[in-house]
Amino acid sequence: MINRGVGCQPLFFDDDDYLIFERVIAETLERRCLRIFGYCLMPNHWHFVLWPEGNKDIGAFTQSLTVTHVPQWQKYHDQVG
Repeated sequence: MINRGVGCQPLFFDDDDYLIFERVIAETLERRCLRIFGYCLMPNHWHFVLWPEGNKDIGAFTQSLTVTHVPQWQKYHDQVG
């Protein structure tokens, strides 16, 4: 699975951005259980290698991850949209 910033804009500007995202991953795993084999965070996108237990697990995990992360990112960077 891959996700990119809008228009290839950066998602991660500094170490705090990466740490916040990793915290959101952990929070999301508490709500949406699946196995993460690996992930790679790059400035403007991320990759995950996942092993879901059910058919809808990847979609539910991704939705929960992004719905949680985006407002936190916007607040941290004083952005709206």
